[in-house]
Amino acid sequence: MQKLFNEFEGTNSQKWKEQIVKDLKGIDFNQLVWKTHNGITVNPFYTSEDIKDKKEPLFNESDWDICEHILVKD
Repeated sequence: MQKLFNEFEGTNSQKWKEQIVKDLKGIDFNQLVWKTHNGITVNPFYTSEDIKDKKEPLFNESDWDICEHILVKD
């Protein structure tokens, strides 16, 4: 099986931030950080490095789906 992403270089949060700062062309990176009305800070991007206490899922497979039924009437 051919691995599709072998030609791409790996990255990390620092490389992402450096690219964003470059693309902003002088605009302060911190202007992209904002807070919800509940005071939760929202960053412009997240990576797996931001996940604390990474845990394995309890189940590998489920026999149910999360969905919402929407009734449309003409």
